[in-house]
Amino acid sequence: LDRVEHPSFSELPPLKSLNVLDIDELPYLDEMAVLIGRSLDKLRELRVGIARHAVQREWATVWEGDSLQQIDADYPTSSSVTIGEKRLGGVMGILTGFVHDMRKPKIVLPERIRRRSSARSPHSSQPVASAQQSPPALGELNTNFLQPSPPVATHASPESLNDPLIAMSQQASPVGDGPGDPFEGVVEQATLSPRSSSRKRDDEPETERATLEYLESQQPTLSHRLRLEILELERVPLSVPVLQKAIDWTKLTSLTLLNCQNNEQLWKTLRKAFAPTARSPTYPAPRRTPSSTPKKGSKASSGLSSADLEYPLKLKKIHTNTVSPSLIAFLKETLAPNSLEVLFLQEARTYNSSVSMESIFRGPLRRHRNSLKKLLIDSSEKSPEGLPMNSSRWRKWLVGREVLGYICGGKMPALREVGMAIDYRDWHFFLQHLPSIPQLRSLYIPFIADHVHGSNLDPRELALSIMDIVALRPEVELCYMGIQSKCFEILENKREWDGRPDSHLGMSGTAMDDGPSEDEDDGDVEDDEDEEDGEEGQDDELEETESDDDADDDDDDDDDDDDASDLDEATIDGRAARLRLREILFYDDKVAVFKARHGKL
Repeated sequence: LDRVEHPSFSELPPLKSLNVLDIDELPYLDEMAVLIGRSLDKLRELRVGIARHAVQREWATVWEGDSLQQIDADYPTSSSVTIGEKRLGGVMGILTGFVHDMRKPKIVLPERIRRRSSARSPHSSQPVASAQQSPPALGELNTNFLQPSPPVATHASPESLNDPLIAMSQQASPVGDGPGDPFEGVVEQATLSPRSSSRKRDDEPETERATLEYLESQQPTLSHRLRLEILELERVPLSVPVLQKAIDWTKLTSLTLLNCQNNEQLWKTLRKAFAPTARSPTYPAPRRTPSSTPKKGSKASSGLSSADLEYPLKLKKIHTNTVSPSLIAFLKETLAPNSLEVLFLQEARTYNSSVSMESIFRGPLRRHRNSLKKLLIDSSEKSPEGLPMNSSRWRKWLVGREVLGYICGGKMPALREVGMAIDYRDWHFFLQHLPSIPQLRSLYIPFIADHVHGSNLDPRELALSIMDIVALRPEVELCYMGIQSKCFEILENKREWDGRPDSHLGMSGTAMDDGPSEDEDDGDVEDDEDEEDGEEGQDDELEETESDDDADDDDDDDDDDDDASDLDEATIDGRAARLRLREILFYDDKVAVFKARHGKL
């Protein structure tokens, strides 16, 4: 049975955002490749996830080789039949099949061209002319599937006949495709510029010139890049060359990699390709002074500060569950200081990270302390459904007192959401420093180590302790608390002036009136006796003393009446407010830390 519905994605118009998760069939990727190629100038958000049971399929593996293709240019939606499941670059190679052609040119060096041209007969210009008359498969592909602007008519001028590659590039390449390639030193497809090629052709014979024109016309002309702002991948093996060539990393602001292989090589490559460079300042004074000349053997860049460097990358969000030392070095050295706003670090079941909590603290936390708004540090083991499992892996990234004091000590002024595991011996230390981060809105504590009650602790009691701090310090804006598997919300109820009892608000049962009225009827004999005793205690407490039990009752009633009077005065002024705790479901749609705790898209 055919499990794939087609046509599917290939019939859609250009999109700005494309989200496809749990892909388990190859034809869906081929259909998406057509849509992505059509949305080249519009696509800004791309989220792709491979199904768990399809990770071991051939098309989900990164393949390399000269005989492999990314997609069939003539029949793209039937590529699984025409060229098979082994694809150049794996999943990302398929998706970018109409964005950037990763195939290497067959002939690059001029020596090989001369060697082949010398073996040909002088009449070899005839097949070249026929080759120039027949358009390449790429032009047909762009016309049939990607539907670009109408191609420019080829004029029979000597210049156009001299270099057909110029006309093809004008049809396939948009104007102003972006800055230069930062990966030029890593992987580069050799192409000849029109100026240099024309200079060489003047010195070459007629036969070699025609052969060179034919070979240039056969080279791949797809060299575009996706100008994505958000890229999220799940269970997608990464092909570093494809990511280098097919994505404009200077436009990317959010990157999520969950259960993706080969990510360590990606961080190393990005760190090398986008290393900060020295800024070219304007010099009001002469640049050369006796004191500015560096001495022999001294490092010229040692005196450069972060303000004197240019950082090409604009990443503001990083979410990954494969934390490697290369990632920590990338976050610390490649991104501009105080530029990262969201950092979610987790640990996958199949990946054992060698990064310690100390490295995370010394690296990205201190580097981006003024800009971090949302922070999640969780090394717990998750089930395939994203639920916590009974293991002790979460202790690896247990936040100690030094890091806890740094986070809660006011040194991260932009922090709005935080998720971390702490030790119970630091619980009161955490409560004492909570007023130092009044801007915190959401708190997630999945684990508390070495609690006095063991594993039988009550999350509600811990939430009530936090609510006490919020009640005592009104400037604290904490609203949502996730403790272990429970989630709570702090609600603020403004009390009305009409004297409704506290029991209506779910609080104490003290009445709102100044004292009991004469016509008040409770309908209970014992309550009437207590009220009578209270009235006698209020009227005669300065004149006579009754028994010890009655005196105790009188004192309690006096305190209650005094508290009620104070609350009434505050209520009249409009300043009083009562807080209450409500258990809710995790607000994954409102709180990013709650949504990220699952470790999946």
